[in-house]
Formats: sequence, structure tokens, C-alpha cells
Amino acid sequence: MTWLAGGTPMLFGETMMSWVARIARDETDLGPFEFLNLVGVGRKEILDATDEGIERLAGMTGVPGPRVAEGAYIRIGERFYRHRGQRFHAEFAGRDRITYCPACLLDDAKPAGPSRGRRVGRVNWLFDPVRTCRVHGIALIRTPAKAYADRFQDMDQVAPDDDGLRVLVANAAHRTVSPLQIYVENRFDGCVGPEWLDGQQIDQASRASEILGAIILHGSHVDFPDLSDDDWDRAGAVGFAFTSRGEEGIREALDGILRRFQEKGIKGGPQAVYGRLFQWIQFQRSGKSRGPIREVLRQFILDNLAIDPGTSLLGEIVERRSRHSVDSLAKQTGLNRKTLNRALVMTGILPEGDPNRVGGFLSFDAGAGECLAKRLKGAIPVTKIPAYLKCNRMQAQALARSGLIGRIGGVAGFRSKNALTMISTSDLDGFLAGFRANGVAVTTAGHGMRDVIEAATISRWPVIDIVRLVFDGGLSRIELLSEDLRFRSVLVDPEEVRSVLQSRQARGRLSVPEAAARLGIPTSGIRALMSEP
Repeated sequence: MTWLAGGTPMLFGETMMSWVARIARDETDLGPFEFLNLVGVGRKEILDATDEGIERLAGMTGVPGPRVAEGAYIRIGERFYRHRGQRFHAEFAGRDRITYCPACLLDDAKPAGPSRGRRVGRVNWLFDPVRTCRVHGIALIRTPAKAYADRFQDMDQVAPDDDGLRVLVANAAHRTVSPLQIYVENRFDGCVGPEWLDGQQIDQASRASEILGAIILHGSHVDFPDLSDDDWDRAGAVGFAFTSRGEEGIREALDGILRRFQEKGIKGGPQAVYGRLFQWIQFQRSGKSRGPIREVLRQFILDNLAIDPGTSLLGEIVERRSRHSVDSLAKQTGLNRKTLNRALVMTGILPEGDPNRVGGFLSFDAGAGECLAKRLKGAIPVTKIPAYLKCNRMQAQALARSGLIGRIGGVAGFRSKNALTMISTSDLDGFLAGFRANGVAVTTAGHGMRDVIEAATISRWPVIDIVRLVFDGGLSRIELLSEDLRFRSVLVDPEEVRSVLQSRQARGRLSVPEAAARLGIPTSGIRALMSEP
């Protein structure tokens, strides 16, 4: 029976509880609780918007049940609710607080208004990130509910009289509506928003934006309970500027927080860097998902901080290392941390580091660092190259000077014992592999074939020129003896060498007199250099 049909229409955006209060006063001149007693509907059925409560109201008023339900959020699980197609946890909706706009309530008091002089509670006021009136541009009044009856949000009972409302309006803080609040309200209205935010529950999207913004504004170790509604409103706006751009925006924010930490020059892991954001995800006890920001933060940490394998990071065990610090790599390899730090900086693996000071807060790619460490551990001074390659001292120095065999740090000078001026045996092995790459294996040398050292003497061309020719594939005949002969395992034809190099010289190389003139030395000096094996 729809015996209340049309008498007190439900207004757009009005809470079901507010509507019941207006019906009670308009139709029976009773308060909402007395009215519910009269019609035999329990308060909890309206407060919790149960199926029975919605059905009773729909039956009494003729308003379809789905329309009635738009004025409430519906319980769909333990501390889990739905409103206009959006799901969220209980903390997102405020039954334990009273929220209203004093200017809106004064407007409601006008007899010619839609509510005919009755105060109206708005559904959106119930939600946590809604803190500013979009009509009047002032901060909403938000206070704790003191009694169970306050949770009904009867604006005649929980808000001051009109004189008190005018005082509140006069003293209200004026501000623009947060873009996060606009996003939340628009999402309830069915509007499409940023993809990353829309892909998660509305409360997860909102809270991730607020927590991120709070860390940016107030530091990683801000105490959340100390933040006011104004603080949270600003935090939501700042965080939304990053979360609305999805993973790219969030990583930009996380990078800014990391740089701020690094500028302090102190050591620390992910909890030290990201503080309350990290703790909010890592140590939450309810089992409630924080949403996709967990994976974004976790991956950013793995990409930028040295995390040991086996560490429990934001709910998952780290299987392998992605980044090293100087200390972690030094511990793993047994290398001196100062030597290692200098090598990392000078080879460009740790470009932001100081070669003379270990920065414990910096990290670098684990693979590149371990590769460098392997080279350092197998490094030998230039003086030991002859024995390793089975060449003489002058040839070893020439190879090092030419860049065909590079020092670990690319540092000039042959007498220094610094590890960066040394040569990695793995690089020497790589050089030999490349040197032999274009040859054909033989058991005995072919007619006229000589090792590169002998060929240099016969052809009167420097060893380095011949080595480059071998690497370039500029010779038609290259033979390979046993690898045990190392540098001397590569055989070439001295006559072909002379012919090819002279041809190249004729196409652009300098003559002996021209070279002598450019270098400012006698021609005999040039010839001496050319004859150097």
C-alpha cells in the first residue's frame, strides 16, 4: 500500500535517513524514530539500508526500491558496502561522524526550496574524501558522532539551530574542491575517470592518493592522526595529481621522495625512505587489500633500492636481487668497499656517486655491478700481460694504449697499482676470442704464415696495425694454432699484410715524411716506430 505516495518526494542526492525524517515530520509531525515505531520499521533496517527496510519504504511511498537504495550504502559483506555500483570498505563511509554544510542547511530552510523548509542530509557528505561543499566552496563541518542516534544523521538533531549555522558559515574556511573529491563524486555518478584509478575500488583509489600526498607534503614519517581534515584535503589533491597519471605518475612521486631522502646523505632501507606509506601496506593487519599501489611501490623499490633476496617485501618474498649497494656488493664479493665504490663511479655504473666517498644510500644495477666486481677480482697489472698473453712487454703496453684491451677504469698510466688501471683477465680472454674469431684452425702453419709478432718484423708494420687488420677481417688468410699459444696462436701472411696496409696507406694514410712533419720528429723516429714489433 503506497499511502505516502508523492507526499514527500525523495530528492536527488538525499540520504534515505534524511528522507525518512522529512516524511515523518511532513506526514505525521513526528520525529523519525517515533515515525518508524508507528509504521513498525526498525531503526537498524533504515540505518543499515537492509533489503527489508528498502522494501518497506518502497511499498509505503511508491518509489522504486533501486531509487530508494541510491540514498544509502548497502552492506554486502563484513564491513564491506556498495553505493551506486561502487564497492568500498567501511572506513570510506562515515557512520561514526557527522558531516554537513551549514550553508546548505540554511538554504534548505527556505520554504520555497525543494525540501519545503526541511533540512536535507546529502549522501555524498558521508564519504571520507568529500570535505568541501561544491555549491558554496566552504569546508564541510565534520565532528564525531556522540551517540547511536547521531548515526542516523538527522540534521535537525545533529546540526546547530539556524543562528548557530550562520556562525559556522561566517567562520568557514573557503577553498576550492579537491580534484580527488571531484573524482570520487563523479565516479559515483557513473563518470569515467583515469584508467589506473578506475581499475580499483573507489576507496583504494582515494586512500592511495591521500597517503601518497600526505607523505609528499609532510614527510615520510608524518603521524597520520595528527593531520586535520584540511591537511587530508590538501594531501588528496597533491596525491591525485600523481595517481591520476597511473603508474608513471606514481613512480615520479616515489622518485621524488627517494631523492629527498638521498639528499640527506643517510643510510636506510625502503621503510626509512617511504615511512608511513610503506608501513600502511607492509604492516596492515586486517588483510584488506591496499590496491595496485602495492605492486607499483614494490617494483619501484626493487628497481631503485638494494633489497636482499629472501626479504619479505610488501607481502612477497624477493626471489632475486635487482640492485646492489656498495656495501652489499662488497660483502658478497669480498672486495674493498672503497676500491669498489671508485670503480663503480668511474665506470659509470654509479654516476651519481662520489669516487672518494661511499654513499650508503645509493644503489645500482646488480648485474652490471657483479660483472664489474668479477673483472676487478680477476684484474692483473699491465706488467703481467706478457705472461698471460705470451707476448712481450712493448706489445702488451701497445695493446693497452690502443684501447684494444681496456683498463677497468679507463685510466691512463702504466705504473699505478690502482685496481682501476689494471686489466681484467676476462677482458684479456675476450680480446683473444675476438682476435681468433676470423681465423681457420690448422695443426701446422701454412706456407709463408707467421704469428703476428714475426709478421710485424717481416712486413715492417706495427703489431697494432696488424692486430686491427685481423679484427677488421681485412685479410684473406688467417690461421689458428692451439689456443695455448695465446697471442702467438694467430698466423697471418706478412706479404698480404704489407700489401693491404700499403694499399690503405695510399688511400688516405700519411707518408713517412708527412707523418714526421705533423708529429715534429725526424723521419728516422717514424721508421723506428714502424719497425717496433
